[in-house]
Amino acid sequence: MKVRTPGSLNLQAESADKETMGTSSARSSQTASLLTVPFGDHQSWLAWLHETLPKPKLPSGAPVVIDLFAGCGGLALGFEAQGFRTIGYEMKPVAVKTYNANLDGRCTETFLSVGMPEGSADVLIGGPPCQPFSQIGYQRGNMDSRDGFPVFLDAVKRIQPKIAVIENVRGLLFRNKDYLRNAARELEGCGYVVHVNLMKAKEYGVPQNRERVVVVASKVGWTWPAPISPVPVTVAAALGPLAGGFDAESRFLTSSMDRYIAEYEKKSSCVRPRDLHLDRPSRTVTCRNLGGATSDMLRVRLKDGRRRMLTVREGARLQGFPDWFEFKGEQSEQFDQIGNAVPPLLAVALARSVRVLLQNSVTRRSIAMPVARGLTGKQNPGLLEDDPKERKIEQAINIMKAAGVAVRGMTPRRTERLALALLGAAQLRPEDPWTKSGAFCDGSGDRHLTVVQIFAFCNRSYGQPVSPAATEDVWERDLTALASAGLVSGGEADPGSGQNDGTRGFAISRSAISFLQSYGTLNWESELLKFRTSAGSPGDRLSRARDFKMAPLLLANGIQPGC
Repeated sequence: MKVRTPGSLNLQAESADKETMGTSSARSSQTASLLTVPFGDHQSWLAWLHETLPKPKLPSGAPVVIDLFAGCGGLALGFEAQGFRTIGYEMKPVAVKTYNANLDGRCTETFLSVGMPEGSADVLIGGPPCQPFSQIGYQRGNMDSRDGFPVFLDAVKRIQPKIAVIENVRGLLFRNKDYLRNAARELEGCGYVVHVNLMKAKEYGVPQNRERVVVVASKVGWTWPAPISPVPVTVAAALGPLAGGFDAESRFLTSSMDRYIAEYEKKSSCVRPRDLHLDRPSRTVTCRNLGGATSDMLRVRLKDGRRRMLTVREGARLQGFPDWFEFKGEQSEQFDQIGNAVPPLLAVALARSVRVLLQNSVTRRSIAMPVARGLTGKQNPGLLEDDPKERKIEQAINIMKAAGVAVRGMTPRRTERLALALLGAAQLRPEDPWTKSGAFCDGSGDRHLTVVQIFAFCNRSYGQPVSPAATEDVWERDLTALASAGLVSGGEADPGSGQNDGTRGFAISRSAISFLQSYGTLNWESELLKFRTSAGSPGDRLSRARDFKMAPLLLANGIQPGC
């Protein structure tokens, strides 16, 4: 799979755009001269914000964009500013009200499922919910009703837009790359060329350090929008006089909150307090740090030393919403809408690229076939391309999470070591599919692997410098973690022997072998549920862990450590 990633090409010149796609687009083009000038003060940035994102007034013939999982309309606002009329779909009633109160297009309140919506459009956009795979180990994949990716992919297959744009969290490219890689393959199977980028919102005038994964599936080519501001917009430039003000409605941190934050900063050796710093962009704006009373909340320190929580308007400014945009609902609901939104200034940069390519595709009269693979020039490895060894380790980590191995509190190195132990027990090389996972206590053979043999396999297959001379505690912790999850067990020849004694062995458990072999197949969810049922209750798992701890450990020379 060759997924397109950003190259060195800049956004095509606006001179290629010889006709506008609506009055909003025309006004936005008038501000092009500002796009390469740093914003030195609050008034210049605020004026540019409102010129770039005017209240949409589109002609009846404006091209249509279908917006799935639309939220309050941040992504749609950027596209309407470039002359597209949006048709949105969103499940949260208050977000729908906000969308319909501010945008020219209309949003329908509905819970999207496969087969929805019906219609046709040249452009499909959206931010599918990420909850099911933000922690891939504790989800049910495409059986999880919260997972929006199957809905979005199904809509692309049915509607066949010329361009589809997906925005999602940064973690999708790291913790859940395998999930994203499979989605990209599906899009390629539909005749699209897939482009993936980790975009920085601050490069597009957003006063915030926010990174988001953007996936573009296109049949008409694609060029990533070039950054528009050489210097990031600061909090001071965005908030202006608001930053130092307060009134009777202002929310201040209590003394207990201040004490908690001081303790938190001391324990975490915080060099620079987590308050908003006016001379730099904001930290990433989220629902949690806007509305929640936590140590991580966004707040401004006033001249008298008090810390004030942000207002809705301040949060909206930091997310790049114009002041005319009105949020509906209670304050907590408004914070949720802001934190979940796509920054409209980032959206308008994407929409501008879409508009140019659609217009050029009409001129070329070539929109049916995907563009050549050489679109971005030199064939650089993509963001989704990686080493087969790294990919297999990543998949093993996903399996461990699904099995309930508590990797969140582990160091990256220990997590990787556990993944290698799992791969070694299954005798799975980087190039092998998971269907070839083997177990020496499942009736497929009579040879059990010692721990030393397992890690020797990892050394040969994965080039990992794992030493067999590690201490008893290290071996025991790793074995206990996998055993308590039900993924591995000892052989039956001599259950009372050492953990790595050849007569006892060490292998994938009977209950886990089908689970491992189903990874990446349509049976994954059902096998995961079967495994969780057979693995037993948390008490059963703790009992297995205690049993493993009581077994002695034998080194390769047959000597028990400590004797």
